[in-house]
Amino acid sequence: MHRHGGDVCKGIVVVAGGGFLSRERGVAQIAIVGALVLAVVGVGIAAVIVGPPAPRAEPEPPMFASIAPAIPTADLEAQSAARNTVAAALTAYTDHATFRGVSVEELHQIEPSLAFTSDASLDAADPSVAFTPQTVGIAVRSGTGSCFWIRVTARGRTAYGEGEPCTGTAAFGATERTWS
Repeated sequence: MHRHGGDVCKGIVVVAGGGFLSRERGVAQIAIVGALVLAVVGVGIAAVIVGPPAPRAEPEPPMFASIAPAIPTADLEAQSAARNTVAAALTAYTDHATFRGVSVEELHQIEPSLAFTSDASLDAADPSVAFTPQTVGIAVRSGTGSCFWIRVTARGRTAYGEGEPCTGTAAFGATERTWS
């Protein structure tokens, strides 16, 4: 910093080189560049967190759709009713340690959504049941007209079948590992 001249130029100051004002301008430029860098980094982070919109995928066909034909809903309802009947019968077995004396009334108390019968099943809402001391036979008529059998022993052995008549007694003849 230099002072020029005598009394005329007494109050004039000349800044040469990198004085205070020059440093101040550099700090301002660094602050602007820093703010820009932070803005770009912030936008980049936000883009990574949010991510690009997911493309709409075409729904995939269910597994094994090409292997087995679709089972009609009415058949699935009948099979479900048969399994629910098994659960009710096994609950009764647990209460008595035998199937002897289990009645359709008792099954209805255990599973009130079904109207059990010892006669032929007419639809999925009225499974036919028959008992021996250690086995239950269940038959359920589907809305498609098929009759699904299931036989379960007290030891948990289960056999499946389809046939006529649609009675719990006929279901004692079930021998398959699954319903076809």
